[in-house]
Amino acid sequence: MNTKKGLTQVVALFASLAVAGIGIAVGAQFAPTEFVQIVMVAIGSAVFGSGLTFFLIRMSELFDK
Repeated sequence: MNTKKGLTQVVALFASLAVAGIGIAVGAQFAPTEFVQIVMVAIGSAVFGSGLTFFLIRMSELFDK
């Protein structure tokens, strides 16, 4: 795999997951109940965390060559 293409794809995926995760967490303030707010913040954090984990693992793989 081309390193530049791989880097671009990984950064784009991380950015999209980060925006989605933060959007869910911030959107939780408009949820009708406190339980829904807590669940949305947890889901947003999980999405962001999974994106960050994927990004760091792929960066490690790309630059360990």
